[in-house]
Amino acid sequence: MNSKNICNPQSKTKKALKTAVKTARIVVVCLTCLLALTILTVKILDISLYVILDKTMEPDYSLGSLIYVEDVDVDTLDVGDVITYKVTNNVVATHRIIETAMLYGETDRVFVTKGDNAKESYPEFIDADDIVGVPKFVIPKIGNLLLWVKYPPGTYISIGVGVFLILFVFFSDNIISRIDREKKPKNKKVKKR
Repeated sequence: MNSKNICNPQSKTKKALKTAVKTARIVVVCLTCLLALTILTVKILDISLYVILDKTMEPDYSLGSLIYVEDVDVDTLDVGDVITYKVTNNVVATHRIIETAMLYGETDRVFVTKGDNAKESYPEFIDADDIVGVPKFVIPKIGNLLLWVKYPPGTYISIGVGVFLILFVFFSDNIISRIDREKKPKNKKVKKR
């Protein structure tokens, strides 16, 4: 019987493991590059990203969605437009304009907004200076992940996973070389009589 014709299951397992390690390394490097490119693009283009933290604009902007907000000329805004505006220095909201008005003695318009899913309008007028922009696109649910990563314990877990993946990429060649090593059978000496 020819030994080359016999299928060696151990060899197939080793080949599958090596392929899996190489594939995992490529996936990790590609995802890392994609993440770095995304972060760099956001920083360079000064893109404003926000997470929807309530249900007032559902179904278009659901809880946990990530929205990209683009600057807008306030003079072009009208009833029906969706805007993102500052509520306080650290808090923004996204609502639909339901009314515009000119306050007595003022030169700029103010806006009355309401969430699509809210029963009442936002109680305060929105000044033109408080408008951040208009949402251009939305990615549902991804904002939940970003918020989880931003605060502990998600931050620590993310750092740990990142370190593990970096170590995996650097040591994947060692893993492959260990898979390649075969245990050589020990030659047993048989005593002759």
